[in-house]
Amino acid sequence: VPDSLTFAPIDFESETLATGLAAAGLDRDQPAAFVWLGVVMYLTRDAIRSTLRYLAEQAAPVRLVFDYIPPAADAAPAHRAQLRTRAERMAAVGEPLLSSLTSAELATELRSAGFDEVEDLSAPELIASYVGAAELGPEPERLHARIARARRT
Repeated sequence: VPDSLTFAPIDFESETLATGLAAAGLDRDQPAAFVWLGVVMYLTRDAIRSTLRYLAEQAAPVRLVFDYIPPAADAAPAHRAQLRTRAERMAAVGEPLLSSLTSAELATELRSAGFDEVEDLSAPELIASYVGAAELGPEPERLHARIARARRT
């Protein structure tokens, strides 16, 4: 792990992002990159918005990479029931999915927060860029998550 990398685990239910990152030593006056994986889908829209605004206020340039889940209705019809079943299982173990975003909604949220560059890729697109489309296997549309990269220069 490079010296420039700091992990900052934060419980969004019991502390604020600002408090958690300050405790991890974040200097708000320095440019930063944030990797926010496996979180957005468990937060309310208001929590997502406030987090995006907070991150965009970091000294420029700011980079953000995160994953999110589009609405199940946007999935291929053959996979919608599977996605609903997964969401029900997660809720049953106390991890309900609280937010899904369309690509258009995501772009609006990021730009409203202050990010000026947005890239939004499907999981198959991202994976194919690393290993090639031939390696995706059958039914790449079953990978419903998306990865977004945003930047404020």
